[in-house]
Amino acid sequence: MTIYLDIVLIENLIINYILLMSTGIISKTKLNYLSLLISSTVGSIYSVIDYVANIDMFFSFFIKIIISYIMIIISFPKIKLKKAIKVLMYFYLVSFTFRWNIIYVIIFN
Repeated sequence: MTIYLDIVLIENLIINYILLMSTGIISKTKLNYLSLLISSTVGSIYSVIDYVANIDMFFSFFIKIIISYIMIIISFPKIKLKKAIKVLMYFYLVSFTFRWNIIYVIIFN
């Protein structure tokens, strides 16, 4: 199976942007679209590294949490730690909901 890294990068960029924008809307945090784009790019680059590199460090749960937190801090730079953790929880909630909706559509169509 052939995996095109540019497609992986673009798809993840779009999905990350949608997830971060949805997180901002749900958490009622002010949105800065350039910050969302930069944060989405960071997440996309991580996903490409995840595909290409065979480094165990990048697959650990702790690193994934750190990358997610970095994405939240980049997306919403003016929030404090307590609000950032709450927004991070919203981000995971939106991500899991989005993922399960896609799985539902794939299985039941």
